[in-house]
Amino acid sequence: MMRKNKNLNYSKKIIKTIGVFFKYIAVTGFYLLSGCGIYGPVNDPALTMRCITEHGDTMSVFPTFQFVFSDSISDSSVSFSFSPKTSAMYGVFLNATHDTATLQVTNALSGNTRYTLRLQKAVTAVDGDRLAPSDDSITFITWPFEMEPNDAISSADTLKSIIFGTLPGIADTDVFFCPGLKTKAVYLKSIYCQDSFYIIDAASKSFSVTSQINQDDTLWLPDSCEKPIYIFVIPSVKGSEGAYQLGSIKQDL
Repeated sequence: MMRKNKNLNYSKKIIKTIGVFFKYIAVTGFYLLSGCGIYGPVNDPALTMRCITEHGDTMSVFPTFQFVFSDSISDSSVSFSFSPKTSAMYGVFLNATHDTATLQVTNALSGNTRYTLRLQKAVTAVDGDRLAPSDDSITFITWPFEMEPNDAISSADTLKSIIFGTLPGIADTDVFFCPGLKTKAVYLKSIYCQDSFYIIDAASKSFSVTSQINQDDTLWLPDSCEKPIYIFVIPSVKGSEGAYQLGSIKQDL
């Protein structure tokens, strides 16, 4: 009868142990790589939100934003917060399928201000995924806002490109100085009201136009207009209250 070789059995045990070890390393490595996205995610992606409103770095002081969620949310309402904080009034509306939120500012934000906009509290998708306020945000800068008092030529505000202003419910007048000698036109957009503006050039000649509610009106300066110019913005209906956007065009379109 042959005697078993103890050294051979011992070697087999070592080889088996090494094989189990490498198998464990291989399986663990696969799941780690999968979790890192190399072989694809293990779990479904979390709830996300993106802004679909076209905007640049600089925006109106009366902005409107639309945000789309990657899945319908179970919340009945959504709230946002501005940083720095603002006293401006704004509303947020959810669509019928609860996957799109629209934020509309109805009172002017501060001009020349850098804002960060994000969720005020977490929202939850119908499948249970959550989106926290810290998960996403957008940042923008507002165009300049008029500096009061600017109701006369002696206190006129300077219009460089775009500026926003308000006309309270009185016979108010806002005056702006447009220093550009290459200015081709001036445009006015009335916001929630109907405003007018007229121009007085360096030779005291006057040109005027009326802007309908929420519409743009552009006054192309005739060759007879001598620059620089002053722009006077007034309510078309005395006692009306609203806001406007005023801008200058320095080249032919």
